[in-house]
Amino acid sequence: MRRCAKILSVLTLVVFCIAAASASVTFTPPDTKQVKLGTVALQAEKAAGKAKGTTSLVCSSDMSKGTLTVMASGLDPRKVYTVWLVSMAKPMAKTKPEMKMKSAMKMSEMKMMGVGKAPYVLPVDAKGYAKLAAPVTNCRSVAMQMLEIVEHPSKDAKDMKNIVPIFKANLVDMMQGEKMMGMKM
Repeated sequence: MRRCAKILSVLTLVVFCIAAASASVTFTPPDTKQVKLGTVALQAEKAAGKAKGTTSLVCSSDMSKGTLTVMASGLDPRKVYTVWLVSMAKPMAKTKPEMKMKSAMKMSEMKMMGVGKAPYVLPVDAKGYAKLAAPVTNCRSVAMQMLEIVEHPSKDAKDMKNIVPIFKANLVDMMQGEKMMGMKM
């Protein structure tokens, strides 16, 4: 009885191996090559005091995914900060020449997307250092935006009515690196 069970097990294994070998399954390894598009200094707003920082974007070679990293120092560990990608839609195409730029900007639409996991908090240690590394999809669209870090005086990261700008960075500058490397745009 044991001998029959062993023979049956071996035959089953052989049949499985033959079936697997004859199937036309193609394995494509994931794209592991990564390209650092660049590092941009965070521009401190008045409320930032002596705080400073940088942001960088590392992407897969096909630009489909990547990691956006934010590092800062000199922040107040008792305060709550959040990180956002902000894009401005273009103002209406037909604007009258006499219309002031300020009015045209009011007609544009601002879109915000949090960086990292909701509620998009930038973790700050006791010494005022912060680091956030967040996965992103579509590096090209990320690099065509502004990054903003805001403080929430209410200490509620979900309170978007009462925020104070701390840093901003124009991520478009990182796309210059992609052009210089000759990558597909």
